[in-house]
Amino acid sequence: MNVELTAEQKKELEVVERFHSELKRIDAQVRKVIVGQNDVVEQVMMTLLAGGNSIGTPGAVAQVKGTLLCDTDGSAGDTFFVDTPLVDLSEQGEAQFTGRVSALPAVCSTEPDVAFLIRVGAGKWIANATVLR
Repeated sequence: MNVELTAEQKKELEVVERFHSELKRIDAQVRKVIVGQNDVVEQVMMTLLAGGNSIGTPGAVAQVKGTLLCDTDGSAGDTFFVDTPLVDLSEQGEAQFTGRVSALPAVCSTEPDVAFLIRVGAGKWIANATVLR
């Protein structure tokens, strides 16, 4: 069965084909650096597609906490941070941060440079996330 595509659908298909071609090119370059470790390459590629945001559960990590960093460049004085309580990871390795953590310093709402880090209980940083305002 042949289906005739509209001009708009043809443009969209061209974009998808270019994206696929570029993705294969990047994958080939990554495989030149990470040789023989297909799982690692797939994780790197997923991280790239996710805009650098990923969380892994190396070893026996069962809980994580979030850390909100405000004024990361210190332009308003000092960098402030607020930690969430530890939350359990789901079987898929996902964490959900909900509710209020505590009163935020004023700099968290006045400074544009805000980051959210995912950390294990001992404090080791393992991922980052985007803060939407």
